[in-house]
Amino acid sequence: MNKTLLILKNEIYALVSRPSFWFGVLGVPAIAFAIYAVIYFINRSQTGEASPAAPVASLLSAPDDERPQGYVDLSGLIVATPPGFPAGTLIGYGGQSAADQAVSEGTIRAYYVVPAGYVESGQILYYSKEYNLIASQEQAQDLIWLLHYNLLGGDPQFFQTVNRPLALLESENLSPPEVQAQERDSDNELTFFIPYGVMMLFYVGILGSSGLLLNSVSKEKETRVLEVLMVSTGPRQRLLRKIAGLGRVGLFEVVVWAVSALALLRLSGQAFALPEGFQLPISILLWGIVFFVLGYLLYATLMAGVGALV
Repeated sequence: MNKTLLILKNEIYALVSRPSFWFGVLGVPAIAFAIYAVIYFINRSQTGEASPAAPVASLLSAPDDERPQGYVDLSGLIVATPPGFPAGTLIGYGGQSAADQAVSEGTIRAYYVVPAGYVESGQILYYSKEYNLIASQEQAQDLIWLLHYNLLGGDPQFFQTVNRPLALLESENLSPPEVQAQERDSDNELTFFIPYGVMMLFYVGILGSSGLLLNSVSKEKETRVLEVLMVSTGPRQRLLRKIAGLGRVGLFEVVVWAVSALALLRLSGQAFALPEGFQLPISILLWGIVFFVLGYLLYATLMAGVGALV
């Protein structure tokens, strides 16, 4: 029993005595709080007060280019525009020379060319001074709308049915009213980033702690220290104490991160008026401990096995 406790204490002390460990435990939350403080004060300086009118995402994003785009229809397909088509967002030109001149003068930011054999090939050419694949895909919606309308014969009703087959869909939320009040807005970016952030927190904690076990076992075998230690302790006993020791330290690290993340989320909710649905309950800490222990035991045993084979 004394040997078991000695192994456990040695594993814990070897890890907590490293400055890099404490930087990971305390430095990561400190950096997160520092970033929050910078964004908070920038928000206050721009709006005069902390207000949801200036969300965090808007402080980090560049303004969009509001200039329209153009198109050159060599196929003769585009003859009409659909009802409700936004005026001035897509300008037609008779040839590429006129479109090139408009781009050079800054009248439009880019233009599309619909070739003569578009119906057979489906190919469209895109011309821009600053090409961005993702941006060009997002900005092509107006042209897609225009092409769909003309490919469908210019029938407004048929066009609406094809493009919005569920336009008259009626949905009913069967959740209780108190649950509906806490539901998150699907269009809000935090609906994705909060679960993703929680997942990454436990992912890094589990893999980081189990990776330390792999490194510890491999290092002891490399330096031949393991052969000396096996004289006084059995392999099963030593491996179990290693898993338990590094697991406790990893659990401490994850709990510190989780508490810091919850505190930061609560502060963000007060400063930027986040809806109640984006606030995580305290019970997530308890469930987080359960999932960390189970996940760590799975990955740690795998890592220890790999380290023993190396």
